[in-house]
Amino acid sequence: MNRLEKLVEDEVYHLWWENVLYEHSKQYPVYALDVDGMFWGEVDYIEDYERIVNYLESKKEEKH
Repeated sequence: MNRLEKLVEDEVYHLWWENVLYEHSKQYPVYALDVDGMFWGEVDYIEDYERIVNYLESKKEEKH
């Protein structure tokens, strides 16, 4: 069973997904990448998702 599944099985619902990363960092190294000047997005709200979809669609159109 992976760490995320274990947290769910133990009904640890008050933690954020970052806690799974923190748990993994005890076993695996974590690296950071500077994304300055690059597009990136996280999805917390529907507007975030729409912004990402719009960006991907614009990149798709540029290829044609």
